[in-house]
Amino acid sequence: MFTIKRVIRFWWLLPLVYVGLLIVYVLVLIGGVGHVPHAFDPFFYALSWPSDILNFFLPRAGTHSPVLNLILFVVIGLLTYSLIGCAIDIAIQRYRRR
Repeated sequence: MFTIKRVIRFWWLLPLVYVGLLIVYVLVLIGGVGHVPHAFDPFFYALSWPSDILNFFLPRAGTHSPVLNLILFVVIGLLTYSLIGCAIDIAIQRYRRR
């Protein structure tokens, strides 16, 4: 029998949602020739806030290569969403023990 403990794992679910949003946003960006419809604006803010926080603390952390900047953007976002998912899993486990 499935239990909630085995079904819900946020440490892999949140990065999966992040990658899905990123793929949809990039496909819409490519399909719209650089002009993203306003319905997809929230995707940008959901994807970019980890990099915005890093840019606030380290303003010169970027590189001169756009491809490397994109890779850093994705890696930082995946790490952030993974850490948030791990924190949610730990909080759920501690709540269940009570």
